Amino acid sequence: MKKYFSAVIPFVLVLSISIAFSGCVTSPDFERTASPVPQTFTLKAMPVFVLPEADKKNGIKAVFFDNSGAHILSVTVVFADEDHPSAFKDFIYDIYRRFKYKRTEDVETFEYRYAKQSDIKDGFPAEVVFPTTYSKNQTFFTKDVKHYSETVRFSSFTLRGNRPLIFINTWNHLFSENNNNRNLKLQIIDKYPVFRGSRADVEALYRGR
Repeated sequence: MKKYFSAVIPFVLVLSISIAFSGCVTSPDFERTASPVPQTFTLKAMPVFVLPEADKKNGIKAVFFDNSGAHILSVTVVFADEDHPSAFKDFIYDIYRRFKYKRTEDVETFEYRYAKQSDIKDGFPAEVVFPTTYSKNQTFFTKDVKHYSETVRFSSFTLRGNRPLIFINTWNHLFSENNNNRNLKLQIIDKYPVFRGSRADVEALYRGR
């Protein structure tokens, strides 16, 4: 009996903390709090995201664009959540993110890099940079996912019209120009709310600043 209680008490404690803290975590209303993109905003190579249908409940809530430096456009994607394949690990991971990030939504960023500034409006990027957000050859149900960094030539992406297909290959939403989940049904996401802001701006919205 003592062994039973010693195993159950930590779980109950963690559950109580999670429930108590979850009431303090609220998702920002982007339509009200985020900066809209200028009416003149155009992007020839607006991303088209491809997500396994197994993860469609954690789809894209918003995409933020920011001209973060010379010839650079940062793209920050906000997902509704991210779910580890292990239910218990996912439970613990949700608690961790509530404390560390003040959110359970998943936020991932990559960059378009252009040959010249004017190309941001009228042309295609020369390359796409995934700083720790590249999936490499990992698949959706890979449990211990590693974060890779990669710079990919824009010409390596499959285009849908003028728009590149960016595959979301893992449960924690790492990107690639390649589809690593050919045995899974996929969902095309070509329409999503668009706002102006950097990764730091998005994190500040979650912290209420």
